[in-house]
Amino acid sequence: MKKFRKLLLIIVGLLIFPNIVNASSGSISISAPSTGVVGNNMKVTVTVSSSTALGSWEFALSYDRTYLELSSSPDGANGNKVVGYATNSSTKSKSYTFSFKVKKSGSTTLRITDSDGYGMNGEADQMKFSNGSKTVTLKTQEEIEASYSKDAYLKSLGVEGYSVTPEFDKEKYEYELEVENEVEKIEINARVNDANASVAGAGEKELIEGPNKFEIVVTAQKGNSLTYTLTVTRKELDPIKVTIDNKELTIVRRKDTLPTELTGMVEKTVQYEGEEIPALYSDITDITVVGVKNEEGNIFTYVFENGSITNPYIELSSNIKGIVPLNVEESKDFKEYKIKEIEIEGLKIKAYVLKDDSKFAVIYALDATNNEKKYYTYDMESKTIMLYNNEIKDFYTNQINMYRYIILGAIGVVIILLLILLFRKPKKVVSKKDLEKIEEELKKDEEDTIIEVKEEDYEQEETPKKEKKKKNKLKDLLYEPEEDEVEEVQEIKTEEHSGNTEQINNLLEKIENDRNDKPRREVKKSIEDDLDDDTFVKTKKINLDELAETKTSEVEEPELSKRELKRLQKEEKRRAKKEAKEQKKLLDRDEF
Repeated sequence: MKKFRKLLLIIVGLLIFPNIVNASSGSISISAPSTGVVGNNMKVTVTVSSSTALGSWEFALSYDRTYLELSSSPDGANGNKVVGYATNSSTKSKSYTFSFKVKKSGSTTLRITDSDGYGMNGEADQMKFSNGSKTVTLKTQEEIEASYSKDAYLKSLGVEGYSVTPEFDKEKYEYELEVENEVEKIEINARVNDANASVAGAGEKELIEGPNKFEIVVTAQKGNSLTYTLTVTRKELDPIKVTIDNKELTIVRRKDTLPTELTGMVEKTVQYEGEEIPALYSDITDITVVGVKNEEGNIFTYVFENGSITNPYIELSSNIKGIVPLNVEESKDFKEYKIKEIEIEGLKIKAYVLKDDSKFAVIYALDATNNEKKYYTYDMESKTIMLYNNEIKDFYTNQINMYRYIILGAIGVVIILLLILLFRKPKKVVSKKDLEKIEEELKKDEEDTIIEVKEEDYEQEETPKKEKKKKNKLKDLLYEPEEDEVEEVQEIKTEEHSGNTEQINNLLEKIENDRNDKPRREVKKSIEDDLDDDTFVKTKKINLDELAETKTSEVEEPELSKRELKRLQKEEKRRAKKEAKEQKKLLDRDEF
């Protein structure tokens, strides 16, 4: 593959520049930032150059894939590999830009490998390139910011052609300078202590008469900042001093320093203590204002009337233009409010507020566009103003009345409850001793109840046992044993049922005698002759009902429920039926 590329380069060189034979050398260099940020893209530029004309060339940009990821390649490149040629005989350099994404922090080196090239005469003009390399430090944003400098000091501060007071010290932040009246501009020079810091506020500055305050802000590479203050005072020609609200102010003597944004105001001049001073006048409101400034050089406007400087004059810089605040006075329309002094853009006036910490105030102001005085609602937080609306007042008045009715109703309910409590018959108070006595009686009643329940349970347990005993006796009485058990059964029945009827005893005795003394056929005949119809039915069944009555009379059983009696009767009938079948089998056997 390499031989093929080499041959291609030779052919291209011969076809384009066949008549030039000039062997030469060149270089392939790498240009990239010294630091890359993890997660960001980094541009790397590779430049092929020679002192003589280039014909064709090739190279590969080698890099560590654990640190960098190739995100884009230049035209004519295959990934990180480039094969190129010159388009004219004057080409001496060619640049290619690659883009890499930084994967992790560390240090990595990019290198040029597999370089080759030819001049204009093909193989005879093969070029020797020196391959360049570039080492880049890769860091996260946090690592980079941690290395930033926090130095936000100035190294020097001054005004060109002047000396500031006091002498400069980087840890002193306020300086002063006074210049003559004819000085209209100055040049502030400020140098940072750290080359990575930046400074704002220096350079050429215009001066007005009086003090001019300038701030020089230094921002460190880390982002922290320091502010140096330079106050340059331009002397005035015959300054006019006035005292207003116990403050010494200076009248503005230059009309170009007066505010220009006042509504409907035009320039004019007035006389103050024999001196001509600039002023502004509105023919709508018939108000004249002049400018004064404080020690910091801040300019304010005051109303000028009858040759005197009286009240401050401002127009609110909000959504409504030309509003000149005035002091409010006591009014029955605002009896829910209280009068409080507030400050609006440096002007102190009296306004209506609902409470001392209210965020809104009702002010009285002059509309400079039509010379009408109206009430306005002023938002002391957002510094905005709107025309006062009585609807808001009515709303709050209704709210107050509603709360008043609610409170009165609640007080009435409380009074009624108190009266009920006062006149209610007191309940009998039970002492602790009485409570203990009641508890003992309750415990005793519970114990008696438990004993009674246990006795009832015992009786219920005994009843089934007696019933079972009764049923077993009936079964024994009616059971007819086999031939070898007759004697034993008769003895048991005689012992257990000595209280049975005489008829049954005679029957059992006769059966036993007949079995011992006579043949079976005579036994059967003797039984049939001697038995009454009351003892056996025509089918030779024992009268179970009579037997049950006899047994019931002998054993006094506890009274049973109807359901239990019905169940016992069914059980006895079933057993009687079974015993009748046994008796029939016995008679049939004897007959046989």
